[in-house]
Amino acid sequence: MQLTPLRVTLAVALAGGLAFLAWSIFVRDANQVPMMATGFAVCGIVFAVTAVLSVGGIVSAGRAGRDGTAVLTAIVGGIIAVGAMMLLAGALIMTLIWAGTKTA
Repeated sequence: MQLTPLRVTLAVALAGGLAFLAWSIFVRDANQVPMMATGFAVCGIVFAVTAVLSVGGIVSAGRAGRDGTAVLTAIVGGIIAVGAMMLLAGALIMTLIWAGTKTA
């Protein structure tokens, strides 16, 4: 696996999103829920981009005749896509909770 600028960017974004999400768990104020929504959203976007990039890996492995690699990449990419949907759903739920708790 080659180290590309996109992979480095995704790794840094994922580490930052996870760190921000972990830090937001310990914050006990009015900004906790929107901070959690932001952490979930960043991690979900990183997972979604990774799942889309895995399609390129599937195609290149299939064209090169590495069928086992293509199948494994498809399975892992699908799991990552499901994780992206779950993280983005968590961000949406946190956003809805935050919108519902505003006082007039």
